[in-house]
Amino acid sequence: MVKVPLVPTISERQFLAWVIELAQANGWLVHHALPAMSKRGRWATWQLGASGFPDLVLLHPSGQLLVAELKVGRNGPTRSQEKWLDAFRAAGIEAHLWRWAKDRTAIQLRLTVI
Repeated sequence: MVKVPLVPTISERQFLAWVIELAQANGWLVHHALPAMSKRGRWATWQLGASGFPDLVLLHPSGQLLVAELKVGRNGPTRSQEKWLDAFRAAGIEAHLWRWAKDRTAIQLRLTVI
């Protein structure tokens, strides 16, 4: 079982790592786009199309598909992130805005009860 870190606040990177570990331990396929360094030494996540795509795309072999945007602290979603989440929901795809401070138990439940 993947343990929940006991710290009240963590970085978004730590939160992301915890969700990925939990999902993979329960059979989910995980996609997360990683930033890369350009020739000019700047970090960027290269993309085509609209910005704000969710942090994670999770697909379970049972056929369940969900996307999740992760936030820690007082950070909130951008308008473009909200637009993506709304569009996924409109298409019938489960879309979450998960916050470390309040959603840890719900995340564990969602990713372990298939």
